Amino acid sequence: MKYELDELLILVKELSEIYTSKESTSITYERAQQLMDAVLYCIHENEMISDETLTDLIISNHNKKITAREAYDTGYRLVVDKIKKANELYNRIILDFNDYRNRAYHDTVLKGIPEFFKWYDPRLNPMDHIILADYPVLKNVYGLNGIDFIYPYLTCIEKEQKFLLMFPEEYIIEILQHYHSDFEELLINITAIVLKNVLVNMLLGLRVDKTKLDQDDYKKLSGILNNLSAVKLDEIMYLNLRRLINKIYSGDEGMYDYLSNEIANITAELKNASSNNCLANII
Repeated sequence: MKYELDELLILVKELSEIYTSKESTSITYERAQQLMDAVLYCIHENEMISDETLTDLIISNHNKKITAREAYDTGYRLVVDKIKKANELYNRIILDFNDYRNRAYHDTVLKGIPEFFKWYDPRLNPMDHIILADYPVLKNVYGLNGIDFIYPYLTCIEKEQKFLLMFPEEYIIEILQHYHSDFEELLINITAIVLKNVLVNMLLGLRVDKTKLDQDDYKKLSGILNNLSAVKLDEIMYLNLRRLINKIYSGDEGMYDYLSNEIANITAELKNASSNNCLANII
């Protein structure tokens, strides 16, 4: 919805009074722009009411023409509600959180996220999520800002932890050590590395928890990859992922959707390595 500038400026003025505690009648241009962005952020939240993460919120007359103030007030409430949901989600995650010795994973989840909750300002600066979140996830959430970034980012972490916690820690550490001797210091996605190992084992008909392939395994894998098109390999990988999710994770559709984001990368990496006779370097 489009709103008149005068409507928005009234909201900016009110935020400026909050910012200055009504002790000043003027603010810098940069601060005014920040407060305008804050207003627009909350209005945008109202326009995103159909987001799947907020299906439990029912806003009456949402499709009717509403004022900028109504849109802003509703959007602000949605931001606050999303903060609460994100906090509850984070508290669940850290109960059994394991960083598998990776520094970026540890620092992002155990240090960075608490800093977000400590300093995030939904009223005056809702578009700033404060932390860098160095640990990369498999879903593209990096064009989002503020709580709209943190909440889906945490849902990704939750899915990864649920996936990883089904495997012994020593199994995951061994896979990571085989991936790179300095895996602790790398900005890597741990789930992607483990998932690739599991799906290759399934492709070869091996136990999913086998950590290292032997010479015969590599020979067999090379033969399979050379005889499959990328499209067919994709199909098999998706099918095996579905089998894995159904067998171990009770058919968790959200986890399947999330892990599916990595299938194309795994397929491309395997095909490329097979073509260049360097499978042992990636698996």
